Amino acid sequence: MASPSTTMPEPVEGEEFKIYPNPTKDYTTLSYNCKFANMTYSIIDIQGKALITAAMKTIEDMSSNEVLVDLSKLSMGSYQILIKSNNTILWSEKLIITK
Repeated sequence: MASPSTTMPEPVEGEEFKIYPNPTKDYTTLSYNCKFANMTYSIIDIQGKALITAAMKTIEDMSSNEVLVDLSKLSMGSYQILIKSNNTILWSEKLIITK
C-alpha cells in the first residue's frame, strides 16, 4: 500500500469535489461533499498568484453543498482552482475561462 503524500492526502470514500461548467464564461459552480474543517478555495493564475480566495462551509453531515464562483472580473485564459484545509491541498483542477 502506498504511503499518503504530504501535500495531497489519500482520497477518503465519499469525498468529492467538482466544478461545472468548465470551460466557463462568468461563473462556475464548485460542488463538494466532505467533512474537512477550515476549507478555502482559491483561483490561481499561471504565475501562481491567488486572484480569488474564499472560505467554504464545513459540512458535518457529509451532505452535498455548492458554491457559485463569480469569475466575471477575470480575463479569458487558464487558471487553477485549489481546495485547501488547514494549508493542506485537498484538490486541484484546471479551470478555463472563455469570453
